[in-house]
Amino acid sequence: MIYLLAAIVLLGVLIAIHEFGHFIVGRMCKIHIYRFSIGMGPVIYKKLDKHGTEFAISALPLGGYVAFHTEKAVDEEIDLMQPLTPEQRVSTFESRPKWQRALVMLAGPVANFLLAIGILSIIFANSVERQFIPEVSNISSTYLQNNSSLQDGDLYFAIHFTDLVSNDNYTADLTTNGSKVIYDNTPPVLDNVTIKSNNANNWMAKKNDTVTLQIIASENLKNTALQCYSGSFTSTTSSSCINSKIYLFGDDNNTTQVTPNQITGTNFRQYTMSRVFSTASPITSQAGDNVTFSIEFEDYAGNKGVLVNSTTDNTTVTYDDQNPILSPIKIISDNTNSSSESPDKRLAKPGDN
Repeated sequence: MIYLLAAIVLLGVLIAIHEFGHFIVGRMCKIHIYRFSIGMGPVIYKKLDKHGTEFAISALPLGGYVAFHTEKAVDEEIDLMQPLTPEQRVSTFESRPKWQRALVMLAGPVANFLLAIGILSIIFANSVERQFIPEVSNISSTYLQNNSSLQDGDLYFAIHFTDLVSNDNYTADLTTNGSKVIYDNTPPVLDNVTIKSNNANNWMAKKNDTVTLQIIASENLKNTALQCYSGSFTSTTSSSCINSKIYLFGDDNNTTQVTPNQITGTNFRQYTMSRVFSTASPITSQAGDNVTFSIEFEDYAGNKGVLVNSTTDNTTVTYDDQNPILSPIKIISDNTNSSSESPDKRLAKPGDN
C-alpha cells in the first residue's frame, strides 16, 4: 500500500511539472488557458485565478492536462466564451506564431528533463562521497635527527594528512622537486696517508726541498670548492666551506699550515698538500729530525674525523739543514825512519803507507 501511494505521489509530481511547463510558457506567450488540471475525470477541487484560469484536481491520478483557448472553442463552445474578456477571446493557441506554439509543445518534456537533472543533483550531493584530494601548501616541520641507530643513507618520510571535511588516509612519501636528505652518522677515516719529499732520497729533505703529504679519505671531505649554508634549512645564504686543517712541522717557518689540493677536480676524497722547508740558519736540533704533521678533517655532514699525525704506510721524511763537516783531518806514514817524529814531520818512501 505504501509503495502504491508513493508511486501515485511520484506520478503526480511528474505530471504536475510536465503540465506546468506547458502552462507557464503558454501564459508567457499570452495564450488564454481555461483549465490546469492534475488528474483526469471528474473535478474534485477547483479554484479560479484572476486570469480566468481554473486550477483543478481531478479524481483519477493517472494524468493531467492544460486546456488552451483554441479556434475550435470559439466556434463550438459558446458557453466558454461568455465569461472571457475581448482580449482573452482573441488569445487563441492558433493565433500565436509557429515558434511560440512549438515552445509551448516542447515546454512539458523540457520541464521533466530539468526535473531529472535537479533530482540527480540532490541525490549526488547527499549520497555520493566526495573525493576532493586535499592540497598541502606552505607547511614545514623541523625534525631533530638524534637517532644513532639509523643506518647511513637516504632519509625516508611519510606524511599522513586529512582535510577539514575528514578526507583522510592520504599519504605522501616523495618530494615534488626531487630533493632528498642523506643521513650520515659515520665519521670519515683517512684510509691512506703517505709523506715524501722531492729530494733524490725522498725520505730525506734539505733546506728548500718540498715535503708533500698525500691522503685518501673514506668519503668526501669538506673543502672550499663546496658551498656551506648558514641559518635555517630554507636559507639561501652560503659561503665556501672550510678546508681540512693540515700542518707540517720540522723547520723554523712560522707558516706551518698547508692547503689541501684535490688530485682531480671531481674527486673530493684524494688530496695532496705541500710546503717548502727552510731555516734562516742551520739549527743543530734540526739535523736529522723527522718531519711531523697533524690533520684535522670532517665530511660533508660535519662528522669530525680523529686527528691524524702518522702515516699508514710507515713512510717518514727527515729534515736535515746541516752542511757536512770533516773534523779532524789527519795524514800519517808508517815509515820506520820517522816513526819517532811527530805526525806532521814523518817521511814516506815508495811502498810506504
